[in-house]
Amino acid sequence: MKNRPKVAVSKCLLGARCRWDGVPRPDERVMEIAGSVEFIPVCPETGIGLGVPREPVRIVSSGKEVRLIEKSTGRDLTDRMMRFASKTLGALADIDGFILKDRSPSCGVRNAGVYASRRSADPVRKTSGFFAKEAIRKFRGTPVVTEGRLASGPAREEFLRKITLSARGRADRIRRVVCDL
Repeated sequence: MKNRPKVAVSKCLLGARCRWDGVPRPDERVMEIAGSVEFIPVCPETGIGLGVPREPVRIVSSGKEVRLIEKSTGRDLTDRMMRFASKTLGALADIDGFILKDRSPSCGVRNAGVYASRRSADPVRKTSGFFAKEAIRKFRGTPVVTEGRLASGPAREEFLRKITLSARGRADRIRRVVCDL
């Protein structure tokens, strides 16, 4: 397909061995659209130097702010994640959409758990993961979904429609620039 939409995707959804537990779990809904889009894989957690497998990280409430904390050690990874998000998102050009990992402390969209402490059993509320929150802020208006949303026929069709329109608009802008030269 000419001018395929460019979609940043959580690398784990493509089956890469980057999940915290090291188990590859490609998402079938994501894989179904692989031939129609140009995927730009990203894994924020390995991107900040965490290994595979690794101890889980979680979002922990700290007063009025939240921090990204390694559950077993208490190591604060917030600043590293914010630098990674800023650098990675700054390097993305002409992106048409994002498909991010459900419930992930880095990539979850409005469904990542926030815990009272690193040892708490249950989340006290939900939020977006650190990378997802920055992607939504930086690319305001760009479609962002999780693999869970792709399971819904109407949500999937809406996402595909929006990224296709975005890719066409990008191609039209490029043609206008080339014609103006």
